Amino acid sequence: MRPGRDPVRLALLAFLWLVVAFMLAPIVFTLVFAFSDASYLIFPPPGYSLRWFAKLFEQRALFAAAINSLVVATAATLASLVVGTAAALGLVRYRFFGRELLRTLFLAPLIVPRIAFGVAMLIYAVVLRRFGGLDSLFLAHLMVTLPFAISILTAALVSADRSLEEAAADLGAPPLVTFWKVTLPQIRTGLAVSGFFAFIVSWDQVETSLFLVKTDNMTLPVAMFYYLQRQQDPVIAALSALLIGVAAVGAVIAVLTVNPRDLQRVLSAGGR
Repeated sequence: MRPGRDPVRLALLAFLWLVVAFMLAPIVFTLVFAFSDASYLIFPPPGYSLRWFAKLFEQRALFAAAINSLVVATAATLASLVVGTAAALGLVRYRFFGRELLRTLFLAPLIVPRIAFGVAMLIYAVVLRRFGGLDSLFLAHLMVTLPFAISILTAALVSADRSLEEAAADLGAPPLVTFWKVTLPQIRTGLAVSGFFAFIVSWDQVETSLFLVKTDNMTLPVAMFYYLQRQQDPVIAALSALLIGVAAVGAVIAVLTVNPRDLQRVLSAGGR
């Protein structure tokens, strides 16, 4: 029997393509509904039009929510990179009592249900009288995105060449100069990957943000959720199509700018 006609191999390939089709089906349906001419969700659509994109640009509430999401996601990403880099340096470069416990605490938000985390942040914001502000949203998103930054940057630092840092120190370079000129260039791929993940996680946050928003500080995912409760037209499908396009462009840029060898090195270090 020829290797290409092995029934087990053919069955596995068919199953693989079924899984891929199952994962891509929601995106395909969203794109179809975004260009539908009907005023309700029907498949296949009776015709195709750009009317829902035109109506989308009339939704000031959605664009205001998008600005809020952009501000919060950008601030949470930058803060998670700074705090995550400092935390990863402490966890990788130093040995101290309670290090593993501290690592576990940093990664705890990954396993806590987002609903429970959102309720906890709501209580925290009410106690501090900061409910309804972007600062409470920022803190919540920072706590959600920080574990991703710490885990990825820890892997990047593990795979970095420590001998280069020791050589720079032997030549008289101060610690900050060593970090800026030797350590940071070695973990730039980890910074890019962790920043990408942190931004996506913050931008797409629904469960946590749902407990912390009001009308004037609503984020885009929450605004889309409330819009679907009031309207059933394909405006949200048009918005989703735009977001899919932006995400696709961002993914292409990330693939073109990140060094594949550095990415493989970070991933291999993270699997140890």
